[in-house]
Amino acid sequence: MAKKKQIWKAGDVFEIELEDGAKIVGQVFQYKPQAMNSVICGYTLKRSENCLPLQPEDFISIQFTTRDCLDRSRWPVILNSPIPEAIDYSDLLRNESTGFVGTTVLGCGIMKKFLDACCGLRAWDSFADPEYFDKLLLKGTPRPKAAFFEKSGV
Repeated sequence: MAKKKQIWKAGDVFEIELEDGAKIVGQVFQYKPQAMNSVICGYTLKRSENCLPLQPEDFISIQFTTRDCLDRSRWPVILNSPIPEAIDYSDLLRNESTGFVGTTVLGCGIMKKFLDACCGLRAWDSFADPEYFDKLLLKGTPRPKAAFFEKSGV
């Protein structure tokens, strides 16, 4: 029997299991069906057991993300909480007037690899572009201290 589709909404806080089994949280900000049926999510490094309250400074990345990990409960919703008011992700909505043409939507698998790298569980330079993960960090957010490099010269 197929697993029932998880219902989620703006404000839902969800768990992401890392490679080492630890669980951190993200939050659904907005569902944008016009943007290739994607969802805007904020990602933190906060452990799920002590995740509230979420503060604007807890978020390290905000991205359009595919919704499959939410729909399939790979990222289970654990509670609903107000989205911190001071969070500005208006730059993600800049293409809204053109139907989101030119918008980048990241797969939930890429986001998990990014979060693993943030926690030192994967090399920061494991993609072809050694600075790829740097581009996923919110503007002004430093590279996490746990990040490490495999390739020389970076």
